[in-house]
Amino acid sequence: MAEVWKISVAKKKIAKAMNVIITEDKYETLRAGMLFKILSKKVVKMEPLPEADAWTLFSEKVGKNLINFVDLLPIARSIIECCAGLLLVIVIVASSMRAENSLPIWRNALVELN
Repeated sequence: MAEVWKISVAKKKIAKAMNVIITEDKYETLRAGMLFKILSKKVVKMEPLPEADAWTLFSEKVGKNLINFVDLLPIARSIIECCAGLLLVIVIVASSMRAENSLPIWRNALVELN
């Protein structure tokens, strides 16, 4: 019994170090395998958004409050440049800034992206 426990602990440590999950649930394994097949077969190349489209998307995700704060606009434009037209990056960054109206927080976001 002690050997089984040692192996179990070792598996958990290895899994944690490798950032993987080891499971004996056959349905969970099946779902993970199906997801892997789906993701590994579908590689879609996406072109970066043009700057105007990137700005429109960013503005929509941040919300209309952005236009009301003139001081934030140049920082927002710089943030858009850092996002390099990448759709997912724009959505994530804009969504995280949605409720923020503080100039220092926006400046910090820009610094973190650079």
